[in-house]
This record gives sequence, structure tokens and C-alpha cells, in this order.
Amino acid sequence: ASPLTTATATTTTTRLQQEQRQQQQQQQRRAAHQGGGSGGGGVQGAVAEVARLAAELRGAAQRRESLEGELACERAEARVQIREQQATIAHLQAELDTLRVLDTSRQQPRQQQQLPPPPPQQQQQPRG
Repeated sequence: ASPLTTATATTTTTRLQQEQRQQQQQQQRRAAHQGGGSGGGGVQGAVAEVARLAAELRGAAQRRESLEGELACERAEARVQIREQQATIAHLQAELDTLRVLDTSRQQPRQQQQLPPPPPQQQQQPRG
């Protein structure tokens, strides 16, 4: 995965963990407050608390689904980017191979062309 995808996945995971921690802390605070309350409306209070917690749970589930959807989209985008980058790399590799062949073919004639001139120079030196 690309660094961007890894960073995004890490951010999304961190966000989920933070939400879970906040929910746990809220539940602990509520439990502490309820423990010290009077027993007068015990059943009604418990029913209301269960309904409230159920609503909170539904909200958390929706947020989780939303974040999972975002993550799935980001992963799909990352896959597309990876394929595009792989295609670019393959194209550049082919160009590099072509340039190497051209460079090699240009160097060989130069060497052959450079070899003939020295003998005339050697022949001219004794004449001079």
C-alpha cells in the first residue's frame, strides 16, 4: 500500500478507537452517577437508560459503517493508483531499455569509426 493509504487507514482506525474510548468513558460516568441515585424510579430509570444506550449504540454502529465505507473507497482509490504507477513504471522501464539499446548501438559505430583514423596518423608521422 502507498504511504497515503497507510496513513489514511491509520487515521480511520485511530478515529474508531477514540470514539470507542469516549463511549466507554461516558458509560462509566453514567454508571457512577446512577449508582448514587435514589431507588424511587429504578425500573423507569433503567428502561430509559437502556433506550438511551441502544440509541447511542445505533449511532456508533452507523458511524462505524460510514468510516468502514470511507476506508473501502480509499483502498479502492489506492489500488487504482498502484495500478497506474505500475503501468508508468513498466512504460518507463521499456523506454529505458530502448535508450540502452540505442546508446549501445551508437557507441559501437563510434568505436569502429575511431579505430581507422589512428593508422593514417601513424603513417603521416614517419613521413613528416
